[in-house]
This record gives sequence, structure tokens and C-alpha cells, in this order.
Amino acid sequence: MADSLGIFKQEKYNEITLNNDTGTGAGHLSPATTDGIANNAEAVLSFFHVPSESDVFFKAFITTFAESYSCDWNPDTVFGRTDPIYTFKNTTRTITLGWKIPAETISEAYENLGRLQKLAQFLYPNYADLDDNTSVLSQSPLIRIKLMNLLQKSKGPQEAETTTNLPASAIFGNYISTNNPSEGLLCVINSMNIAHNLENPDIGVIQKGTNTILPKMIEVNMDIAVIHENTLGWNSQNKFKDPNFPYNAVLASEAKSVMAAGSYNDRIAARQAEERATQKREQDLANAEARGYDGMFGKSARKRDMRTLQRLEAKKQEKGLKPRQQANYEYLQSATEGYVAGGETNEEQYARGVELTEYIS
Repeated sequence: MADSLGIFKQEKYNEITLNNDTGTGAGHLSPATTDGIANNAEAVLSFFHVPSESDVFFKAFITTFAESYSCDWNPDTVFGRTDPIYTFKNTTRTITLGWKIPAETISEAYENLGRLQKLAQFLYPNYADLDDNTSVLSQSPLIRIKLMNLLQKSKGPQEAETTTNLPASAIFGNYISTNNPSEGLLCVINSMNIAHNLENPDIGVIQKGTNTILPKMIEVNMDIAVIHENTLGWNSQNKFKDPNFPYNAVLASEAKSVMAAGSYNDRIAARQAEERATQKREQDLANAEARGYDGMFGKSARKRDMRTLQRLEAKKQEKGLKPRQQANYEYLQSATEGYVAGGETNEEQYARGVELTEYIS
């Protein structure tokens, strides 16, 4: 269970007042306060210490974020063979992470130092106390690291299976992350380097009191090894075991009508036809909304357009339409096809997985 909420307040330890007589608070001195970005947009970096279930948050002033996937092969050289025979061993994932911890106020400088102190404590193991006043190592310092949606625990294959059946717009709309530190990626921190920038004349420090200083800008860099919590790979049905790995960004599956086509070229043609049909549906829906079919007088407006469409159809059959009449004919035809009976829009039905062609009138 996390023991903090990842909330930032620059004046938590040293509140600044603009008028001591009236007690008027300074609030956030900067108009573009970083507290607001971290608290409202949750642009934060969190560390969750697994053994103690403690956590610490930092504002996501990221300077370095790089992932590396390494495949380990065992080469076996055979006499007379041009290349060795490679035997696969495993795939490992490592991360290089760096961020800055700036201080806008003296209170924030103090809190930054305290948060960094807590993170440094996370790198040490847990001990169990014995009866004879001795301690033995009981738990390793495993940590869950969460950097918004880029570093987080996979939601698993079951979540991905239900998500892929939704349309692309619904999948994208549901793609969101939280700042819950316990949902972070399980990792081992191999090294952490901290630069307090005491020697940098452009940054400097805050002199709090006698023999007491607070850094204005702290820079942290660490090397991380990821621990995979599930077996990853492809199954006998040629499906990846966890489609959510590593970013929980599931892609929409192709329509069954497309994948049922014969050859690869047939599938490409079917995919293009499906795309054209999707674009037409979207345009039909936009035209229906523009005509106000879902409004208070939508029913009468649609009937009026249907009568106009019938007259244009008769004239088209009799002697043809002029360019302007043809454009109006195509527009009204699109609008009436975009209308969905029952007051439910195409997008609402699409979100429920219903075939649109069954409802277009």
C-alpha cells in the first residue's frame, strides 16, 4: 500500500506571505508553477519500495530515458560451417533514466532533499531481527518504477483480449495511466548517481542558516534492470503472450472481413475498401449531424430532405442533373444514410461492437 499521494506544494515547509500584517499568502509565485503540472496532469516519476510498500514521487523533469533490449545467444562453432549455430538463452531489458529536481522556493529545496534521501534509502535491503540482537538479510530492495504510461506494469493478456475487439477510437480513448506507484515496473536499480551542482556558478545553492545549505538543482541518473513478471514470447497460435507489453498500447485488430480474404493482395484490397467505407460512414454521420437530424426538429427535417431527394432522383432519371443539383443530391443522400434510427449515433453503436451497416437507414 502506497504511503503518499504524490502531491506537491512548494511552500509546505516554509510558507511565504506577501503581507505579514494581513497574512496574505504568496501562493504559487510562478504563473507557470510546476506544482500545477505535477498535481493536475500527474506528470510525475514515482518509486515504490516493494519490501516496505513505501513510495516517493518526483516531478517528471526527465533528461534521459532510454531502453535497451539485449538478446543473449550462445554461439556454437561447427567445423566446416560458415556461421556458428546460435542457441537462444534469454532477452533482457535495461533502462537508463535521468531527471532534474529543481527548487523554486526554499521550502521546495528542502523537500527535494528529503525526497531524494528517501529514494536513497530504497536501495538498501530489509533485515530481520533475531533474538540475540543480530540481523539477517530478509528481503532484497526491489523497486517498482513508474514514469507515467512509459514505465508501468503490464495489464496482462486478458485486458488486451477485451480491448482489441473495440474500434480504434475507443481503444485510444481508453488508453490512460494513473500515478499509482504500485502499478510501476518491477526493477532492480544497479546504480544511482546524484549531482548536487554545488560547483556550478549558474545554479548555486540556498543558504538556509549557519553551516546549512540546500541545492537549487539536483540531477539524478540511474541504470535499471527490468524484472519480467510474466513469461514473454509467442505461443503455438503465433500470438504474443502479453500483447500489452511493454506500454499497454494495444493496436486495433483488422476487420474479420479483411482477414478472411484469400491472398495477401486480396487482404490489402479488402483493407482499402474497408478504409473507404469507414471514411464514407464518418462523412455520412457528419452530414446527418449538420442537417440536424438528431435535434428537436430532426424528424421533420429528414422527411423534408427525403422528399427533396426523391424529386432529384426523378429528375436524374428523366433528364439528368446539373452539377450543382448533382452535388446537392449526393450531399442529401449521404446525410440520410448517416442517420441512425432510434436516436443512437454510429459511433455509439460502433463502441458497442455493432455492425453499422445493420443500422444505416
